[in-house]
Amino acid sequence: MSRTSLQQAANTFRHWVLALEGEGEFLGSERELTERLNVSRPTFRQVARLLEQEQLISIRRGPGGGFFSRKPSFDGIAHMMSIYLVAQRARLSDMLQVGRPLLVDAACLAATSGDDIARRGPWEFLRSQRAELDSRAGFARHAIGFNHALVAISTNPMLEIFMQIIQEFAGHFDSLRGFTAGRARRYLSAQRRLALAIREGDPEIAAIMAGRMSDELAHWVLEDPDNQQTFADLMSGRRRGQGGL
Repeated sequence: MSRTSLQQAANTFRHWVLALEGEGEFLGSERELTERLNVSRPTFRQVARLLEQEQLISIRRGPGGGFFSRKPSFDGIAHMMSIYLVAQRARLSDMLQVGRPLLVDAACLAATSGDDIARRGPWEFLRSQRAELDSRAGFARHAIGFNHALVAISTNPMLEIFMQIIQEFAGHFDSLRGFTAGRARRYLSAQRRLALAIREGDPEIAAIMAGRMSDELAHWVLEDPDNQQTFADLMSGRRRGQGGL
């Protein structure tokens, strides 16, 4: 079968699965699906392998087995995309260019939500958490947790996945080497005002505070001489420093 025919069969099967609401629904046996797609068994197996890699189907062997629908893992996709960006030699400075408008958009969407209870989410998160000012790792956990609470209100899955990809990508680097307690306090002050603006339904102040938070992080990263280096550059430099190849 030609590559075009294979792609058509894969697209047809993919659209069947994506149209389903639930997960784990029985799709059929190999024979049934081969006939339904009107393809040969070898071609169907290529199609099935492709959709299995895409996390759209699972295959169970033996009695009661067959092909079942599956929902892709949000975390898995974000992680793989972050690896792809590292492989494409993306830099922290590239991340900063796209991260700021995404955070501002998320803040505006959250502040304009008609759900009063949901808008309290970031504020309640801050009330329940104690940010660590003496630990980069603790501060990073706090910032990520707040961003998750923020993006959840937007109810925009595109925004949510892109924000997650950025966070996963940053995790490959030591992106907070400029961390200090004073800088953390400035960031947390803007974060608190952002949460209050969202709670009060004020998108203008929310946008300003989200931009201020992003700019504060950008200062930390841009002062790092490694911000223009790719992950591969950093690893190469570390190996040279350790006397490696």
